[in-house]
Formats: sequence, structure tokens, C-alpha cells
Amino acid sequence: MDVLAPDLYLEYFDDVSARFTRDGNPLFIPETSANAANVMSAFGKFNAIAFSPFGIERSVGPDTELAAAYRVITQLAPAIAAQQGKGSITAVRMNRGDAPLNVKLGDYTLDLTYIGAGRVPIAPEATAAGQQRPQGGPPAVQAAAILIAAGPNEFYFGAGAGGLRIGFTANTQGADRGLGDVQEGKSWTANGRWCGSWAATIRDRARSCRCGPNTVLRVTVYRYE
Repeated sequence: MDVLAPDLYLEYFDDVSARFTRDGNPLFIPETSANAANVMSAFGKFNAIAFSPFGIERSVGPDTELAAAYRVITQLAPAIAAQQGKGSITAVRMNRGDAPLNVKLGDYTLDLTYIGAGRVPIAPEATAAGQQRPQGGPPAVQAAAILIAAGPNEFYFGAGAGGLRIGFTANTQGADRGLGDVQEGKSWTANGRWCGSWAATIRDRARSCRCGPNTVLRVTVYRYE
């Protein structure tokens, strides 16, 4: 019997989703757990057309990580729809203590560092085995983000309950690069234009930006000699 859509409650969500999307098959998840990182991965990495957590009307409130992820996806919906299936969109997960990730997207490699729900501790407490663990406070959240290359030098980023720091390295030799406008957005206009609620133009040739928790950014990159 062929299975066209998975009721997906397994821990290895990405592995199963990858199998279902082989040969360009669309991913439809009619039933799954209320995992915020999974919904970001489904739409950003596997081009999902639907994601439906079981019992969402009874178990998920407006202040939960899943609700925050849905708000990010809603804000990014026009950019997601425009780039799905083109190799210009992906999603990542990171946990506290993970090594930085390097993700090739468009003409750049994105250098991703976990910042979680706030700032990375300057000096985490060390264990007897030489490993580091976070100091007191709530458990560290998993960072999940959707990354979109909308043009040669234009990107959209959306982070869920955990944030990331994003650096840029050009994939080609030649001119150096810096960040232009970094805009935090809340909505799109009726004709599909980006509407940023806050904007900062970086003039000091910065090469990284912070995509904090529950945040959507539009970032432009420029080259200079």
C-alpha cells in the first residue's frame, strides 16, 4: 500500500520528510505533534503544502512556541511561496552548544550561530568533564529558522522561539561584502510588497546580523572594493 501523506510523530522528522519529498513529491502532513521546529523545517526545507498538528485547538495557546512559529511563517508566506522548489529556500535547527553551521544559499554562505531565546552567556559554567553547561534559568530552546534568498543580494530570514546570528561569506572571489539594509518586518502590503516596521542601514561594513526570537528580517548585502 502506498502512503501519500505521513502522520508524523517520529523524532527523526527531517529524515522521514526527505523520503516523502523524493522526486519532487509534495509534502502534506495531516497529523503530527505540536513541534515548532518541525513546522519551520516542513515549510522551509521540504516545501510542505500543509502542516496540521493533532488537537491544536485544545492544546496550543497563543503564547506557545508553535504559535510563534506559525506567526513567522505567516509573515514570510509570500517569500516562501515565491521560492519553494527553486533551491533558494531552506531551514535549519540548532541547539545550545552546537558548532556554527555553514549553509550555502544563493551567492553566499551563511554562517549561523545559536543565540537561543536571548544572548549567549559570556562564560558558561564548566562541568567536571570539561564540557560546558548553561547557568541557571529556563531550559535552552531549540533555534529553528527559515532562510530565503530572494535575489542575488537579498534575503529573508525568520526565526522561531530561538534566534540565530547570521554572517555572510561570498561564494566567489573578488569584491568584499557588507550588510546594507536590515529590516524587521511584520506584514506585506496587498500588492505583495515588503513592509518593514523597523529599519537600520548599516554603514560600518558589518558582515553579520542578529535574527532574534520570533523575528522576521529582510537583509540586503552589497559588494565593495
